[in-house]
Amino acid sequence: MKLTLHDYQLDGMLRQRDGVNLAYKEVMSMLKARNYQNIDVDFHNFLKLCQDDVYAYKILSNVDCVISNVGPHAHYYFYLREKFGLSFRIIRDVREALRSNYLLQEYLCRAYLRDTDILIFASEYARQMFFEIYPHLRSLPTVICYPLMRSFPPRKLRKTKTHLKKKQVTLGYVGRLSEDKNFPQLIDLIIRLQNLAPGKYRLVALGDIHSPSCDPLKLIAQIERETGRADIFQHFPAIDHDQVWEFYDGIDIFLFPSTSNIETFGRVLIEASYCDIPIVAGDHAAASELLPMQSLVPVSYYYNTRFSTHFDFPLGEVDIEHMLATIESGQVVPSDGYRKYEDHSNLFLRLLTTSNVADELTDIARKSALPEHRNRLIESVRVMDMPASRDIHQTNVLMREMLLWFCQLQDKNSEKYRSKLKELLAISKYPERTLRYIDKSLKSRGDFTNVGGVDFELCHIAAFYPNFELVDHRTE
Repeated sequence: MKLTLHDYQLDGMLRQRDGVNLAYKEVMSMLKARNYQNIDVDFHNFLKLCQDDVYAYKILSNVDCVISNVGPHAHYYFYLREKFGLSFRIIRDVREALRSNYLLQEYLCRAYLRDTDILIFASEYARQMFFEIYPHLRSLPTVICYPLMRSFPPRKLRKTKTHLKKKQVTLGYVGRLSEDKNFPQLIDLIIRLQNLAPGKYRLVALGDIHSPSCDPLKLIAQIERETGRADIFQHFPAIDHDQVWEFYDGIDIFLFPSTSNIETFGRVLIEASYCDIPIVAGDHAAASELLPMQSLVPVSYYYNTRFSTHFDFPLGEVDIEHMLATIESGQVVPSDGYRKYEDHSNLFLRLLTTSNVADELTDIARKSALPEHRNRLIESVRVMDMPASRDIHQTNVLMREMLLWFCQLQDKNSEKYRSKLKELLAISKYPERTLRYIDKSLKSRGDFTNVGGVDFELCHIAAFYPNFELVDHRTE
């Protein structure tokens, strides 16, 4: 079995490592070990592959399988396979839900799909969400696979399983401080806990500041106004992921209030459960697949509201009173949700070497069941303004144009680079977002490993702007 994948290296200018970045780092670590029987691994430069037909043919004509580890850009592999008349199979992934970038990937891949290709999801929620939007995927090989634990440190069990007898309890959060992750609700929570039990609780958060409303200085000022205390909330900037385990060591209860439209998994839930930390989370996305019911907090969704898949936002609010009561009860205990993913490194290797494993797991998927309320959420999604499907000729025409844009927006040494940025801004439907992309691109490598960067800007080339809403079937 000969396979190839991009020699993935994250832009060093990007401080926060999202789950997609860490997932690709894990895959690279596995395959660069080169100690697997019957697997011959070759690494390539994805950008050069897209720019140079001679190089692309040399790499792709000599492999059995391509692993797409380039974020929501797998469609370029499909296009090149078709262009050169090759037969390798492609393993691609979906890392975000209800977002233009991965929805565009599937929209463009559709004309090229073969029954030997495999689509990887991190959770059953994510898979079923994509089935709802793209029903044709139901008949194709799909797998729940997330190899993430090979790089974890040795597991340590905690001596104390309850926080009730502690003088001060540390509530912890890891991830982007953003509105779509419902972080402002945690500020409401710590204020209510302080008023209920003065000095007993404090909140610590680790991660990049994504939303202006989550500026720590503003939040501390709010807390001080409402409680008279400024010391019950502390923010720590994002750190290298290898150091995050020390942060987990100082947490008594882990909080995950996210109702984000882009949520597909919640890697931090696996990490916190692995660290033997009790977790309280919003009952959204994959949380119910990873946590027991006593750890889950009800969510009130924003029904009949129009959302753009081009942005991230909360789909609802967690029940803060319920979260408060759960914390105060002392009944929440550590989860063993991490165990579901313990063997996924081996599963990933099986996907590479066993031709029928995807069919086997797809059969299992057809029989698997999500909680009824989760199915109701997925079935409530109504996508609007989705462009009509393209046949292979129409897709080829669009892909040629998109590939040219992709290469030119990555080539910062080209004389055309800055003029291409101006052209992009001129056609952008969301110029404010495009300006942020341009600013970040100019200050860093600006490459495609930054999911949420050029992948969104290329939607303008395809005029791909889906919207959606959650239809409240309870009122029908």
